[in-house]
Amino acid sequence: MKLFEALFPDRAEQDTVLPFYRDAVDGLEVGHGPRSLSLKARKGECMKFSLRTILTAAFILVSVIPLGLWAAWASTTALEREEKSVETRHLLLARNISGALSRYASDAVSVFEMAIATPISFGGRADLQALLGSMSFRILCIVDVSSQQISSFVAVGDNAVTIPSLDRLIEKAERKPGTTIFSPVIRNSRGKPAIYLLHSDGKGTVAIGELSTDYIRHFQNAVNFGLKGHGAVVDNTGSVIGHPRADWVDEIKNLSTVEPVKRMIAGETGVSTFYSPSENEDMIAGFTVVPETGWGVMIPQPFSELEASAREVRKTAFWVVGAGAAIAALLGWFLSGLVTGPLSKIVGAARLLAGGAYSARVEGLERRAIPFEIQHLSNDFNKMAEELEIMHVRDQRTLRAAEEAVEAKSDFVARISHELRTPLNAVIGFSGMIRSEANGRIEQSEYKEYANLIHDAGEQLLSTINDILSFARADNKSGALQEEEIDLAETIDFIVGQHCGNAIESNVALTAEIQPDLPNIRADELKLRQILTHIISNGVRFTPEGGAVVVETDYVPDEGIRISVKDTGIGMSEDQLPVALQPFGQLENRLTRRFNGTGLGLPLAKMLVDLHGGTFMVESTVGKGTTVTITLPADRVVPKIEHPRLAV
Repeated sequence: MKLFEALFPDRAEQDTVLPFYRDAVDGLEVGHGPRSLSLKARKGECMKFSLRTILTAAFILVSVIPLGLWAAWASTTALEREEKSVETRHLLLARNISGALSRYASDAVSVFEMAIATPISFGGRADLQALLGSMSFRILCIVDVSSQQISSFVAVGDNAVTIPSLDRLIEKAERKPGTTIFSPVIRNSRGKPAIYLLHSDGKGTVAIGELSTDYIRHFQNAVNFGLKGHGAVVDNTGSVIGHPRADWVDEIKNLSTVEPVKRMIAGETGVSTFYSPSENEDMIAGFTVVPETGWGVMIPQPFSELEASAREVRKTAFWVVGAGAAIAALLGWFLSGLVTGPLSKIVGAARLLAGGAYSARVEGLERRAIPFEIQHLSNDFNKMAEELEIMHVRDQRTLRAAEEAVEAKSDFVARISHELRTPLNAVIGFSGMIRSEANGRIEQSEYKEYANLIHDAGEQLLSTINDILSFARADNKSGALQEEEIDLAETIDFIVGQHCGNAIESNVALTAEIQPDLPNIRADELKLRQILTHIISNGVRFTPEGGAVVVETDYVPDEGIRISVKDTGIGMSEDQLPVALQPFGQLENRLTRRFNGTGLGLPLAKMLVDLHGGTFMVESTVGKGTTVTITLPADRVVPKIEHPRLAV
């Protein structure tokens, strides 16, 4: 019930919804139609909700929870934030006015001291009068302290050169010769508020300047905000210089008992609350002090205005929450109805598809008014189901073909391994014994030639079988690399030397151009020899008489070691290159039919290079030759240790 009351705080809403709430608790079904809310709380049963209800409730919660938290925060902190805004707005405004008055006071002192430092004819000069008038000076005179006589003066406008009694201020000025001091606001000879500047030369004369408060009041009158927000300026004794109440200005009312004025007299800056006699209510003000004169600048505002602003914030916050909840409920109910119906059909078809019914499709949505995204989803689902059905059939066929290929490959490798290698070894062994006449001399020379042919053919066939087995192992990634440090230059020389005989028989020039100081590498020496053997033998085999095969090396520290085998053979076209790199690939043309082979040389070499983490690249041009380049990565290079030479 507490949750119910929290959701529906209004009594009228409780009276309307409470019967439905009680029916739900008792296990009754509430609502009408197929999308109605079904609440069951009988023993052993779970409460069930329609997706539309859940989505609508989710819409409401998603909107109400953050909006409610925001409203609660805004309500509890509204007044606090209004008070803090005084520090930023009112205090900033007070400091700006204080800065302007500070510059005005400095300029007034500068003009005053400049005026008394130059000779002043009795009655003044027109240019000096204009300058003093621009700074709100009424009169300027020089008084002999002992005789109380005015020695020279300047009067601005129709101001009479009369000054009130300033004995105490004159004494203060004489105690600070060479310094200009400001008086508190006092009445001049005409009864108007004025501020006096005094400057003693330390020789018995004092310069006195009467300053009007009009310029200061101009700044004060410019501040007007809210209903009763205003600015006020007081002197260093708390007497009013500028205030919205003209009678206080004329009276030069003293406000030294007011809290912020007390603090300004003490030279403080800040924010304070106080009771205002003029407004007859509590006020809050930001205040600061003009350092040159001790004037206080205060920007007060009735506290009731802050409270009114806070109440408006609270009211607006709760209106936003209510409006957000209502809009969310309407949108949730409407949008969920557009989505849940079509989605249920798609979900049903997806379940059938997941269960293996690849013929399942979403039907019946073409004529319904639904979001086009749902329509696209339905169409894409049907397309996906069709593609899955086709792919399923194709995958089944491919799987069967792959299984058959794997079985055939395994059977082929097994037959080669067990049925061919064993008898071939016997053929090679016995033909070798016959060729070497191990058990006696052969009288007929033809028989010895036959033995040589049998031995060579057997070795060639065994080499072919070994290539097939090596490819099968590399293709299955079986057989880890037996890595060791290898002298690459020596290995290349060895392989080139093995093929020199075939090259000489074919009238092909086979040479090796090895980079000086070629570093060693970490690799499987047997597999590296297989790589070089296949590439070099292909180069020799496919190069016509008079051609050349060159093995080159290049060490690039950041890339690794490159080994290139370049031949001037028959070459290959761009279309033939992929075929040559495929296992058992044979190039069928008039140039290649005369060359025997299994088509495993280049594919096997590439696989072995890949096992070493290297790269394999073939460049070829028909009739000009082929270049095969392998790159062993830099992390396989073994850096050479430089031993320092010892001085003899």
